[in-house]
Amino acid sequence: MRRPRHASVLFVSVAIIVTSALVTAGCGRGPDESQAVTPVEPTQADAPPPSVAPSADVANEIVVVLAPEAPADTIDYLADVSLPRTYTAGPNDSLAAIAKEQFGTTRPWSGSVAKLNPELRYVQPIQEPNIWSLIEPGSDVTLPDLERRTSITAQVSGGTSVVEVAAPFYPSVGERTLARIADANPHLNLARLPANTPVLFPDVNHVQLLRLRPGQDASQVVARLSFMGGVELASVNYTAARLEESVTVDRNVLAQAKSGYDISGLRDDWFVAPLGADKIVEEDMVLTSPVAVAILDSGLDFSHPDFAQNLWTNTASHEDATTDASVHGFDFADREGTPTDTIPTSHGTHVAGIVSARVLGTVSRAFAPARLDPYIKLMILRVADDNGVVTLEAIMSALEYAQANGARIVSGSWTTFRSGPLREYFSRYPGLLTVVAAGNGDRQTINGQTVNIGYNVDTRETFPGSFKLPNMITVGALGPDANVSFFSNHGAGTVHILAPGVEIRSTLRTGSSTQRAYGRMSGTSQATPFTTLAAAILMAKKGLLTAQAVKQRILDTADVISGLEPPVSAGRLNLLKAISIDQDLVELTDGSYLRGTLRGPGVRFAAAPAECSGAPVLDRSGERIGRVIAQSGNMPAVALARNGRREGWVCDGSITMATRGGDVTRPLSQVRDIIWRGVRGRE
Repeated sequence: MRRPRHASVLFVSVAIIVTSALVTAGCGRGPDESQAVTPVEPTQADAPPPSVAPSADVANEIVVVLAPEAPADTIDYLADVSLPRTYTAGPNDSLAAIAKEQFGTTRPWSGSVAKLNPELRYVQPIQEPNIWSLIEPGSDVTLPDLERRTSITAQVSGGTSVVEVAAPFYPSVGERTLARIADANPHLNLARLPANTPVLFPDVNHVQLLRLRPGQDASQVVARLSFMGGVELASVNYTAARLEESVTVDRNVLAQAKSGYDISGLRDDWFVAPLGADKIVEEDMVLTSPVAVAILDSGLDFSHPDFAQNLWTNTASHEDATTDASVHGFDFADREGTPTDTIPTSHGTHVAGIVSARVLGTVSRAFAPARLDPYIKLMILRVADDNGVVTLEAIMSALEYAQANGARIVSGSWTTFRSGPLREYFSRYPGLLTVVAAGNGDRQTINGQTVNIGYNVDTRETFPGSFKLPNMITVGALGPDANVSFFSNHGAGTVHILAPGVEIRSTLRTGSSTQRAYGRMSGTSQATPFTTLAAAILMAKKGLLTAQAVKQRILDTADVISGLEPPVSAGRLNLLKAISIDQDLVELTDGSYLRGTLRGPGVRFAAAPAECSGAPVLDRSGERIGRVIAQSGNMPAVALARNGRREGWVCDGSITMATRGGDVTRPLSQVRDIIWRGVRGRE
């Protein structure tokens, strides 16, 4: 059962819910800052699938966002359909004072409250009561089940501006909006803010969770609200999202799935080599910029000693900083401050250990906690309850919290239903790199054995992975046989990259501050945080990289696996190639690497060997060339440049690299891959 809503979370968590019944209006904004959107009728495609129907308690909840000057008839309707709550009047309370305190504004809320309380007692003597008349202290006042807040405190992290952070919270950020923000922060110079400075954003419309009176139909209420004045957003609070549960991988399952490998002798660190992590040395891991990574999952075991030094801490002043754990994130599943992982499978704690590179740190000093922990900080946002159920409101509130509190990356290993408006909601945060799981297929019974079998999400979509947003990476699971795991969803047009996802050893719940618990789990939930880790290291090395640039870098440097079936768009995640943003990198055919600076502007590149005579140089500065996969045998070379992918022929006979030990020249026949330090496109 859902616990009562914790009112103080609204001060730091704003969720602008985009849903199947949606209307956006620029009410209360000036003509230069308004946006008008035609109301959208609810569609069958935006409803949860029948197999994941909302539970009874959540089906009677809706989520609404109101414009600053919502008209009286809208407020009256909300008051009529809302489950009532009781407020006890104090010695100086009037309807106007109560409306101001509870809803952020006097009119028209005071009128609606008056209609709900026709028999209210007032202080005598009094002629004819009005909204300013003092109410008899101790009187019970019936209110709608809403608590509005009109501002948030958001952190402006290094590499971002006030405008970028504020943009998702307003219809547009023009001169008037900036002036209001400046007036609310007279002690700050908004043009020159130190990293992670808390900034008060006024006049922000918060998500409001409204529980309905018995007998009210949530879908009908949303449908009516979508055409009423001042309603910016409205939705049923669906519970149509689920954590991706760990997949069973044993000899029987592998046999029925017809997988070409055996796990009986699988090492705990088998995934290190496929990631290229065994080739990473300390000089590759010079980090300079702290990065907050928001993990939207089942929470974290805060007693586990592996997380003593790498938790993000909320520096903004807010009402929820009552315990050590509550300042490291928030629990949006139960609306309580401490996002503790209580799910039996330890899903969130396992994911957090992968993002933290805990197992990688046991095999390479380059990933030692002392090196990573000051820079990769975990923001723990619990969105899944103990049954793995995730509500729409929990996802949206957590995303807003991440944006407001300076996160650069969001990692999510859950799937939900198709929704065009939900896609629009995700797209409101282009500065957040969102890394999501492709999904673990369908459970099937094969010869009496239950097996998860992945499917093609190009033809059968799964969300949020199928939203295909510029700042979103969809991750599938790689098996020990260097192919797509049997349970992983796939699709060359949707799934971007593969990362290890079979029998991954990571942290588990301990229940004791003196224990160090570890265990294996399998799924795209395990593949996703490896990609999140790569993104976090990139941003920690070069803090000004945009979400889109980091995504491009990760995909451009993926290892292309010949014969990969079924295919994905980029290939296999290679940590070393992805994070080499501060040096050029050459992979040789013997598996070793040269690090340093490539001599010359680029490579001579032609469409075919016969055209090499007089071939132009593919210039790394002008073309923003990022990578050349050298040709082998009769296979052409592949170049990735700003203007896209090219196939052709490298006409140079050798390359020269300036290394710490001096210039090193290698014939092209010994070169497998060339990675330039820059990223193609906009950084």
